[in-house]
Amino acid sequence: MSTFPIYTASVKCDRMSAAGVGYLRLYPISLSRSLFKRATANGTTPAIFYLHPWEIDPDQPRVPGASLLSRFRHYNNLDRCLSRLQALIDEFPFGTVSDSLRSFDLTNSKPVQLAAA
Repeated sequence: MSTFPIYTASVKCDRMSAAGVGYLRLYPISLSRSLFKRATANGTTPAIFYLHPWEIDPDQPRVPGASLLSRFRHYNNLDRCLSRLQALIDEFPFGTVSDSLRSFDLTNSKPVQLAAA
């Protein structure tokens, strides 16, 4: 069995998560591009990038009574998210997991052991 990791990028002596549109919304676009380049070996290594449909909907309903932190995490830069996502799609190759699996020799890959929840 093979897995695709959620992508992270090395930054100095640590790793930064940058796997989804939430990070794309919160980080400056220049940082997102840099992390994406590092994590995917400049677009040559597959990695999972995910999004939730609500993250590209600036007109989504707001949850009344949500904390300041929750409001920041969920609503910050919603109006910029789609254009930032489009910029990454224009700059890097994207495809399906099936496409990525077909492009790699998985006979020599080692399964990743996941910690039990």
